[in-house]
Amino acid sequence: MQVIPAIDIRQGRCVRLYQGDYARETVYSSDPVAVARRWESLGAGRIHMVDLDGAVGGKLQNLETVEAVLRGVKTPVQLGGGIRNGETVEGLLKLGIGRVVLGTAALENPGLVAELCTTFGDRIVVGIDARDGMVASHGWTQRSTVPAAEMAQRMVALGVRRIVYTDISRDGTLTSPNFQALAELQARVTIPIIASGGVSSLAHIEELALRGVEGVIVGKALYDGALSLPEALASAEKDKRMTHKYEVSKIDRLDSPGRLKRLPPFEDIFSVLPIRPSHSIADIGCGTGVFSLPLAAMVPQGKVYCLDIAEEMLERVRIKVRDNNISNVEVKRTTESDLGVPPGSLDGVFMSFVFHEQEDRVAFLTALRGLLKDGGWVGIVEWVKKEMPVGPPLSERIDPAEARQLAARAGLTVSGEKALGEDYYIIVLGK
Repeated sequence: MQVIPAIDIRQGRCVRLYQGDYARETVYSSDPVAVARRWESLGAGRIHMVDLDGAVGGKLQNLETVEAVLRGVKTPVQLGGGIRNGETVEGLLKLGIGRVVLGTAALENPGLVAELCTTFGDRIVVGIDARDGMVASHGWTQRSTVPAAEMAQRMVALGVRRIVYTDISRDGTLTSPNFQALAELQARVTIPIIASGGVSSLAHIEELALRGVEGVIVGKALYDGALSLPEALASAEKDKRMTHKYEVSKIDRLDSPGRLKRLPPFEDIFSVLPIRPSHSIADIGCGTGVFSLPLAAMVPQGKVYCLDIAEEMLERVRIKVRDNNISNVEVKRTTESDLGVPPGSLDGVFMSFVFHEQEDRVAFLTALRGLLKDGGWVGIVEWVKKEMPVGPPLSERIDPAEARQLAARAGLTVSGEKALGEDYYIIVLGK
C-alpha cells in the first residue's frame, strides 16, 4: 500500500484545513517546494497536491507553485483542485503531472470524464469527497444529493480506473479514517481506492493495508509529527493479510497432487480474482485445502468455505486449520446435489480442476450464480485444451472460448482471464 504525503496549496502556501473549513486553516510552510523535497527525501513514492483556491474558484490559481514543485522533485505528483476542462487536463499532463484528480468536474460533467479516460487512461483519477455520505463539490463548499458509493459506481461505468475517497468530517482531525464508509465503497466497486481523511497512527496505516486499499493520503499527521513518513512507509509494506503460515508465496504443497506442483505462483492465480478482505468465498472441490488456506489468508475479515465430497480430504484440512489456529475457514462435506451454502450468501466461488468434471456445465454455473450476492464472482482454474501426459483426456477439457460461451448461457459475464503458463488458465465470471 502506498503512503502519499499531501501538500494542500492556498495562496502559494502549504496549509491544512480542519474538516474542509477554509476559516480553520493552519499554515505549515510558505515554501511548498521545500516541503515536497522533504517528503521525497524521506522516501515518498508519490505526492498528492491540491490547489485549494482553484477548488473553490473553479480554475487553477496556484499553477506557478505547482510548476515549481515539479521542477524541484522527481517524485510523481498527482494534482486536484479547480480542474474543470479537457484543455487544463492535457496541459497539466504535458507539464509533467503524473495523475490529474477530478472532483467537481466528475460530478457535473460525466461526459468529460468518459472522454478523458478514453484519451488518458489511468492518468485520470476521480476524487470523491463525502460529507455525511454525500458527495461534496466546489472545494467541499457544496453538498450534493448523490451518495458516494453511487458516484463511485457511475465513475466505474465511465471507465475510471482509480478513486481517491476522502471523508471530509475526518480530514485534518487526527481522529480516525471512516472505515465503515470505506468498506461500503469497496463493496460497490472493484477498482483501486486511495483513502484520505483522519489518519493519525501506524495502527490506521496497518488497518487500511489490511482492508486492501491501494494507498492512503496523509497530511496533518505528518505535519504535526503524529506520524513519521519512514515509519508509515515501513508499516504499509507489511502484508497484514497474510495472517498465518499459509502465505500465498509459501503455500505448503507437501500433500498436493503432482499436477499442482507444476502451477505458477499462487499470487499469479489470485491476482485475477477481485478479492476483498471481507469476502465470503467457497472453494468447491477443495481437496486438502491447497487453495482454501491461502484464500483464507487473503480474507482476514471474511470466510472461506472448504467444500468437498471426500471426507478423508476434509479431515486433513481440519488438521491444518486446527494446528495453525486458522479461524476463518469452515470445512464442510457436500453432496453432488447440495453444496450446503445458502443462496445469495457468497461474494465469490473458486474452483480448480472441477469444472470439466461436470456433466451439465451450464446447470452447474447457473447453480453457482444462485449462491452469489449481486456483484459476486466465480473463478475457474482449468487445463488448456491440448494433449498432456497428465490430467483429463482432451475430450473432457474446456478451452477459454467454450468457458465464455457456457458462462453466457448461465447468465454470467467474463470479467477476467489469464494464461497460467502453458498448461493452465484462469477465467473469472461475474454476476
